[in-house]
Amino acid sequence: MSALFDHEIIKQLHSGSRSRVYRARAADGTALVVKMPNQQFPSFQQVAQFKREYAIARRCRHPGVAQPLALQLHAGCWTMMMEDAGGLALDHVLRTRVAARRTVSEPAMALEDFFDIAPQLCSALEEVHRQGVIHKDINPSNLVWNGERRLLQLIDFGIACELPSESHGIVNPRQLEGTLRYMAPEQTGRMNRRVDYRADFYALGATFYELLTGQAPFEADDEMELVHCHIARTPDWSHPALAALPGQLLPIIQRLLEKNADQRYQSLSGLRSDLAACRAAGTAQARKLSRHNGRFLLPQTLHGREEAIATLLAAFERSAAGSCEMLLVAGHSGIGKSAVVNEVQKPIIARRGCFLAGKFDQLQRDVPYAPLIQAFQGLVRQLLGQPEETLRQWAVKLHAALGSGMGVIVDLIPQLALIVGPTEAAPASAPEQAQLRLDRVFSRFVAVFAAGGQPLVLFLDDLQWADAATLHMIELLMVSCDHCSMLLIGAYRDNEVGAGHPLVALRDKLCARGVRLSTLTLQALTEPQVAQMVSATVRVPIPQCAPLTRMCCRKTAGNPFFLNQFLAALNEHGHLRYRTADDRWDWDLPAIEQARYTDNVADVLLEKIRHLPAATQHLLQLAASCGNRVTLDTLALAVERTPWHTQQDLWPALSAGLIQPLDERYKYVNGDTAAGASGIGYRFLHDRVQQAAYMVADADARAASHLRIGRVLLHATQERQDETLFELVEQLNAGRALIGDADERVRLAALNLRAGEKARRCAAFQATLEHMQTGRDLLPAKAWQTHASLWLDLQLGAAEAAYLCGQFDAAEAIYPLLRAHATGPLPQVRCIAIQAHQYQLQGRLLDAIAVQREGLAQLGIDIPHDIPDMKARFEEILADIARLDVAHAPDALLAADDMRDPGAVAAMQMMQGLWMASYYAGQQDLSALMVVSMTRLSMQRGNSDFSAVAYIGYATMLAVYHGEVARGYDFGAMAMTLARRRANLQTRTLTGLMFGALSNHWTHPLRRSDALYDEAFGWALEIADYVQVGVVVAVRATERIILGDYLPQLLRDIGHDLALMRANGQQAMADCCVAAAVQPIKALMGQLPCHDNYDDAAFSEAHFLDQYGGSQLYRAYFLQGKLRNAWLFDTADAETLASQLGLVTQIMRGQAKVVESTFYAALIWLRALRRAPARPDARAVLEVIGTLQANLATWASQGSDNSDAKHLLVQAEMARYRDDLRLAMRYYQQANDAAAQAGYVNVQALVNELCGECWHEQQQPRVANVFLQDAIALYGQWGADGKVAQLRVRHATLLAKGDGRGTQPPSGSQARASAALDLVSLLKAAQILSNEVGLRNVLTRLIAIVCENAGAQVARLLLLSEGAYRLEASIDGDGAAATVLQSRQLDLHAASDAQFPLSLLRYVIRTGAEVIEDSLTGTARFADDPYVQLQRPRAVMCLPIRHGGQVDGILYFENRLADASFTEERVAFLRMLGAQAMISISSARLHDRLERRVAERTEQLEDANRKLATLSITDGLTGLANRRHFDDVLRTECARATRVSQPLAVIMLDVDHFKLFNDRYGHQAGDACLIHVAQALVAGMRRASDLTARYGGEEFSIVLPNTGADEARQIGEALRYAIEELHIAHASAEAQQVTISVGIAVQPAPGAADPDALLRVADAALYLAKDAGRNGVVLRELGRR
Repeated sequence: MSALFDHEIIKQLHSGSRSRVYRARAADGTALVVKMPNQQFPSFQQVAQFKREYAIARRCRHPGVAQPLALQLHAGCWTMMMEDAGGLALDHVLRTRVAARRTVSEPAMALEDFFDIAPQLCSALEEVHRQGVIHKDINPSNLVWNGERRLLQLIDFGIACELPSESHGIVNPRQLEGTLRYMAPEQTGRMNRRVDYRADFYALGATFYELLTGQAPFEADDEMELVHCHIARTPDWSHPALAALPGQLLPIIQRLLEKNADQRYQSLSGLRSDLAACRAAGTAQARKLSRHNGRFLLPQTLHGREEAIATLLAAFERSAAGSCEMLLVAGHSGIGKSAVVNEVQKPIIARRGCFLAGKFDQLQRDVPYAPLIQAFQGLVRQLLGQPEETLRQWAVKLHAALGSGMGVIVDLIPQLALIVGPTEAAPASAPEQAQLRLDRVFSRFVAVFAAGGQPLVLFLDDLQWADAATLHMIELLMVSCDHCSMLLIGAYRDNEVGAGHPLVALRDKLCARGVRLSTLTLQALTEPQVAQMVSATVRVPIPQCAPLTRMCCRKTAGNPFFLNQFLAALNEHGHLRYRTADDRWDWDLPAIEQARYTDNVADVLLEKIRHLPAATQHLLQLAASCGNRVTLDTLALAVERTPWHTQQDLWPALSAGLIQPLDERYKYVNGDTAAGASGIGYRFLHDRVQQAAYMVADADARAASHLRIGRVLLHATQERQDETLFELVEQLNAGRALIGDADERVRLAALNLRAGEKARRCAAFQATLEHMQTGRDLLPAKAWQTHASLWLDLQLGAAEAAYLCGQFDAAEAIYPLLRAHATGPLPQVRCIAIQAHQYQLQGRLLDAIAVQREGLAQLGIDIPHDIPDMKARFEEILADIARLDVAHAPDALLAADDMRDPGAVAAMQMMQGLWMASYYAGQQDLSALMVVSMTRLSMQRGNSDFSAVAYIGYATMLAVYHGEVARGYDFGAMAMTLARRRANLQTRTLTGLMFGALSNHWTHPLRRSDALYDEAFGWALEIADYVQVGVVVAVRATERIILGDYLPQLLRDIGHDLALMRANGQQAMADCCVAAAVQPIKALMGQLPCHDNYDDAAFSEAHFLDQYGGSQLYRAYFLQGKLRNAWLFDTADAETLASQLGLVTQIMRGQAKVVESTFYAALIWLRALRRAPARPDARAVLEVIGTLQANLATWASQGSDNSDAKHLLVQAEMARYRDDLRLAMRYYQQANDAAAQAGYVNVQALVNELCGECWHEQQQPRVANVFLQDAIALYGQWGADGKVAQLRVRHATLLAKGDGRGTQPPSGSQARASAALDLVSLLKAAQILSNEVGLRNVLTRLIAIVCENAGAQVARLLLLSEGAYRLEASIDGDGAAATVLQSRQLDLHAASDAQFPLSLLRYVIRTGAEVIEDSLTGTARFADDPYVQLQRPRAVMCLPIRHGGQVDGILYFENRLADASFTEERVAFLRMLGAQAMISISSARLHDRLERRVAERTEQLEDANRKLATLSITDGLTGLANRRHFDDVLRTECARATRVSQPLAVIMLDVDHFKLFNDRYGHQAGDACLIHVAQALVAGMRRASDLTARYGGEEFSIVLPNTGADEARQIGEALRYAIEELHIAHASAEAQQVTISVGIAVQPAPGAADPDALLRVADAALYLAKDAGRNGVVLRELGRR
């Protein structure tokens, strides 16, 4: 045989992904085909597959099977020699024929050839099946045709199956074994059907179809589309080549290609006979096709489940449309629940959805989340078969959804790291926070796969065995994924789920929360339905098999699984016989009755198992001990045999279908397979099979099996023990009664401790408790002496898990035991910490305080009980701190070492707990004492996780108690920096919250605190600390009202936060937030029935106070909002509320709400005094106001933007109260300016309201109207429509006149009796003037009236303005038009003036007396005046106009036609008219100022709106466009590019290693870096149409319209170079400077530009650039590979 390997290669016949095939000639002339793997270093599986192919082909000795001659390692390569029949692969022949045919109506292969090929193929395949082999890859490339010899041969048995059937699971289509275009539907793993020999018939039909048409039945480039075609679509039977086929050839092919294997041919002999008849008959005869089948097969069609399947599919369609739904499928074991559920797989393919399945295991009920992990491990395996780019996209989605929570999921599903890359471990947190964190992260994880129009079906089987942790997770998924396309199906045995089962409680809870949940109950099959199954099995009409049907019903009670097993048993025992002539099965009913078959399925299965070889039975029993699934490696190690020998021993069970391989790898086990490395797994056919196999042995033997398996796992999985920890501990625990060695029992106790700690990290507290208790029980008596540390850890773990499971009494029973036997203070303190935590969770704050006092005493720290002693200790510690050098250099504390003394660390933890408990209990002195104690200890011993919290508390004391606001801020900023450096997110959360709420706002804008709250909120969410989430929400919401945020949007935001809080058990804090923020906002928006209280359909003040009134904190939150609304809506209880200000200032000391409440209390008392100035307690009220005003002054002087405007407004109101109008107006203006500068629109509104009311009191309604209209506009801008409505009602009359020109009442008649005075004319003139609006109109009308009434040709008006007289109106000559608003300033000290005799004016101004000269030129006093000399006026009258005690104006008249023209009567008339005119002028001036102010305000508002619009699309840090604007522009540009057929490019770039930059240089330097990068990017843009945006974090995006690939690449490189040229140092990066990675996506023209596709491709290119080493550019064009 070795001579064969001395050969010469003649030509290559084939080269594929797996192998190369050559035609060769041996040295002796033998024609050979040589086949070898197409890899230089093939894998173990590839070599095993090669060897297996050789062995199977050797076994199938038939002329139609290419015979292998030899296989050996030749020249370092495995080589197979086969006989050469001289043919060509049929696919090559077919391509040639297709190319040569004249029309498509001709068969691709001539019918003569077809009828030679088809029978030979059937004959060869029949021999293959007779050998117990399913080929699984029939297709033209695996058929060799020699046209000359008319010989066909079948080749390539590489993936053949040697079992009667296989059950394929879902894998990625790219990973399917076989050729997808010819693959049977059941072979895709998505049909819920076994793969048996009939899968080859489908491939045969697909091959026949292609031989005749020249194409496969389905053509598609997408693998999933091909899968869908095989499952649900029909081939094109109208192809022209099929039109004229002879006889029944077309029906033959159609039958072969049936989707359901039961409807295909059942035997090749029947197929061959039909082909022969078709060939002989030509086109003339149509005969009935053969139904021949000599094999006993149980039909796979589901009978009697049509209605259930329809219900299931309807639920799926609803979820696929975008809803979340849960369907419970109930029924007894074997009733067919899983079979019905799996029917949903077919429509999932059409929707491109995902089907995941997990199963609870009766023997592994303490493994938390096992079925969920199993399901998503399956998903990960599917994803790992996707292309690299698709994997990267999934990784991006997962990172975006989970953020830093990714590590939590990777802990659960380690295989996920293969997709998302390395992740940081989840930060440590309290156990209940671990639960909440996992809840939040896992629901987000699931939502990633149930979004975007791709439905997710999650099937969890055997819920009757569900653990509490998984049931909780199911509840969370159904509540939090309500907007996802997800159908969660849960199957359970309803006979094992009673009314008290946790599943029933879960169902009721979900229904109560409005989750769409229904239950589908499967009943036993009726006798007619059993008859259908029996008839299909024996192939006898239903009436004829009625006696057998009745027996089957009686024995199996209509249970489908039992029915199948019973029919199979009848066949195996020879009670069913095939009758060839009638193609049916006969039975001997008396013999069956005599055999006394059991009516218990377990007995049937047990008997079946007992007929197996002993070695197989033993392996099955071991497998059953492992659970529903087991690995070959575990079994091999347990029986100490090789994997190959073990599988051979297991083979009878595999052949009998009792146990099934999980995937294809079982085929490739051989003698070379290494122990522990096969990766092969099996699952039991059914739980009943597992139970039967488990019961093969007695109880002692079962315990011994568990122990052996546990020991095997313990030693075999040392390197990955954490992955298998639960399984191995379960096994060892199940056999622990057999462990006699004390040391081994202790080691198992330690393993239980590890398992309990892992379960705790997974928030599976019931499993934690069971492991801790088991470990504790394994220890010897008095273990606290011999194994103190392990005993302590187990006891503490059990106590903590007990109270987390709600078993408080069990936990309480452990604490005295621990306190009695734990030696030393540190173990005692560990116990007390857990005990205190329990009490705090229970709300037993006083108990928590008491035990923590005791804990500190154990550490030598005594805490005084009396308040005076506490205060004294407080002052003593403060003095100690002041003497420390670091207390005066806070930055030095950042460089301090970590606290290393265990006692000090324990004391810090205890003090922090005591601080929190005392704070919430309202014990402010104890809380303050803990802050300074922690501060001193940290300064003396170094920093711990809680030091930052201490320092922030100390910072607050410096600012609030001692007025050292600058130093307090420095300490606070240092604490914030320190917190950010530490991994403890709880510390970061508390520090960020406290810095924002208590320190930052005293010296910096309050708006900056909002950013700190957002940061703290994110950290609290990350560790699922929903207590702190609630506190942040309450603080943030109330302060955003203070900031004047838009109320409707604020209400929506708070609503989202409240939903989160309530969903995570924070109902009390949610109620507090409603009382403190939601109801006040509703009142301001006018959404409450009345302003006096907060009551509405959803809230009751009385109920809130009844429930929470005992908490000073909750009352303070309630009061701060009530105070504001009491003033704004002028409620009757305003003074009562103001008198309770002390509670707010005491409980909320240091918060911005103290300033707010002080401000409104001051306004309430001032309004009370104005209304009742003579009230008896006026002096006391004034003193209160003075105190409040002094506090506001102090806070404003510290630089608080929250205090400045409020302090000024209170001063304005105090001046108003004292009738100092001028001072009041000055303060109003200053308050308005300060509020506007700080951005407090609500305070601006308030200033204008009060100023308007003040003017109204001064009887200036038009002025008041202007301010009130401004107030209304500003309240509207705030969103306070309720306040707007109140103002409109209160000032309805005044506001109604605002749009008209109301009459200003005259100052009263000043006329003296004079016969010549026309009083009517005066009144008419005064009315005319008062009706004019605006200075121009008033002056124009005034100068005309006075000129007319004076009888003058020249009239001029001077007005005093800014200390000088200015000409403001004049008429020069009869019929001349009036000229106004010249504002020409007169120089009274000049020698002359062109329009006035200056000497006359000086006289009038100095004396205040009017001058009437009948002939001015003849008057010695004025005759020499240059004006008189030049103009020669005749009669002249000059009248001073007095207003407010001074000469504010001068009327000058001339008559140039006659002397003595002006009379005393005229003077009196003009004097009175002048007085009235000055009032009109003052009003007109005020009106103009107000008009200018309104115009300015309108411009300011328009400018503000423009700025808001700009801000809404602008990134606050860099000034670039933000992501929202980028997305809008990208959509617009995509539409334009598509419309005008232009290319479009998108750049995504980010700063390399930016996190490391922030960590090294700090966030301020990071911000500066981003600003420099942004400026460089903008400078690098070439056109105005290019848009640069900050996409998020350190990531930037650019839209480049009309830009092709070459230009886009140049721009990308230029930007990369520009950032390099900035030379920003970055010592943590390889380049030692800041660089960027750039990803570019280009949509060429023409093309339909899709914004989502461009972003995905650009993002993928960016990741490629990073993978390539960063500081690079990668470009990808859409539509091109």
